[in-house]
Amino acid sequence: MGGVNSQGFRQFSELLVKSFLACRPFVEDIVATARLMIGTDLPAYRFGLGTLDRLRDRFKPEMTERQAAEYMLSLLANAKFSNKSILYDQFQTLQVRRSLLTMTLTLRRTEFRDAHGARNNR
Repeated sequence: MGGVNSQGFRQFSELLVKSFLACRPFVEDIVATARLMIGTDLPAYRFGLGTLDRLRDRFKPEMTERQAAEYMLSLLANAKFSNKSILYDQFQTLQVRRSLLTMTLTLRRTEFRDAHGARNNR
């Protein structure tokens, strides 16, 4: 995105708040869908109905739209410099580099095989 002071990050922040606000009117539908998962072996649902209460609370239904927008911005501000976020970003960067390296090596192997095979066919 170009860092926390970039245009990309500002756009991300704006879209994050808009999407959060857009989801809030559907919180009961979201909770009802999640209720179907209670009793499964999925780790996120192992605490039963309390899980649904916590899910509902994450949408801050008691807040006005303005308060909810400010809340989401505060979550984002806290996450920007948290150690977890920084470590996760570094992990993602390493994963992308690893994937690019793997793709490059595969491509070079294929090119080598094609060139080597072409020499043997002369």
